[in-house]
Amino acid sequence: MQPQTESQPRKVLPGALIALALAFSAAALLSACEDQGPAEEAGEAIDEGMDNLEDTFDNDGPAENMGESMDEAMEDAEEAMQDEDS
Repeated sequence: MQPQTESQPRKVLPGALIALALAFSAAALLSACEDQGPAEEAGEAIDEGMDNLEDTFDNDGPAENMGESMDEAMEDAEEAMQDEDS
């Protein structure tokens, strides 16, 4: 075996170069997408509609408020019936 007298050049992994190129490409693509296309606008409209639908059935939504009002009315009716029996 012969001793190495000269330093050998470092080999760069092809995978690292590909990953670096993909990272720069993704950054360039993401920074260029400031304008919204019709698909993006439609997606946002769908998201907003789903948020509104979730709010309807949320704990603080109108359906919950109506249910609480009905529960209170039933409790009041039960109390009135118990008062008549006493």
